[in-house]
Amino acid sequence: MTKERDRNAEQNERPRKTSSNGAFPPGANRADEAAQTSTQDRQAGSEEELKQELADVLRQWDARIEPALPPLAAFEQLVGTQRARSRTRLWRDLLVFWAVAAFVLATLVLVVQSSLLGFVILQATVFVAAIAFVATGIRSKEGTSEWRS
Repeated sequence: MTKERDRNAEQNERPRKTSSNGAFPPGANRADEAAQTSTQDRQAGSEEELKQELADVLRQWDARIEPALPPLAAFEQLVGTQRARSRTRLWRDLLVFWAVAAFVLATLVLVVQSSLLGFVILQATVFVAAIAFVATGIRSKEGTSEWRS
């Protein structure tokens, strides 16, 4: 195929014979048209061959780089390990929650038994802090109307 392209390039580079006024001689026009037609036919054929070769090469390339699907057992194992991680994380978080709750309740009981005035002051402080926390959270979210996932 490259030989044919080289031949076509050589033919295109050759100067055409013209008469002194720059026009083609009377019989040269028909011969030139016939040569152009045959050259165009060969080029059309070579384009089809090139397209076919490219299509074959691309199909081979796609087949070579296409990833293989893992077996179903691999997916099942992945789901199983993720469930086990989630379950352990849930139990850990639950234990931390109960430990913190027990600490807070024990502290409150201790404060109530030692001083009722101290308990009231502690409760009022926590209440004001909670309201401030919620208010700042609401104000910061008012300005953003975009979706967050």
